[in-house]
Amino acid sequence: MSTKLNYTIVLLFIMRIAAGEAIWAYQFTPHDGWDFDSISESIPVNQMVNGKSRQLLVHLDKNGFAYTFDRATGEILLAPQFVDEVNWASEIDLHTGLPVVNPDKVTT
Repeated sequence: MSTKLNYTIVLLFIMRIAAGEAIWAYQFTPHDGWDFDSISESIPVNQMVNGKSRQLLVHLDKNGFAYTFDRATGEILLAPQFVDEVNWASEIDLHTGLPVVNPDKVTT
C-alpha cells in the first residue's frame, strides 16, 4: 500500500468561496480499500473547548470514527471510534490526522 494520500477519494474540502481560496482539506480514509466512501453530513457547531469558544465542524464517517475539526484551521481535536465493530484501524492519530491501520486489514 502506498504511503501517499490519494485525494481523488472522499475528501472534505474547505474554501472561502468569495475569494476562491482553499483553506484546508482532509481525507477520512486514505487508500480506501474498504468501501468507506460516504456522503455523511458535516455539521458546523460553536462549542466551548477548554473554556474558549471554538468554531467546530463535526463529521461522523462511514469508516467508524467521529471527527471534530477546528473549522478555521482543520486541526483535528477529537476522532473517537463510534462503531464497536471497527477493525480496519485502531485509532486516528490526532497529530498526523492519519488512521492507524491494522496491518491485517491492509488491502492491495
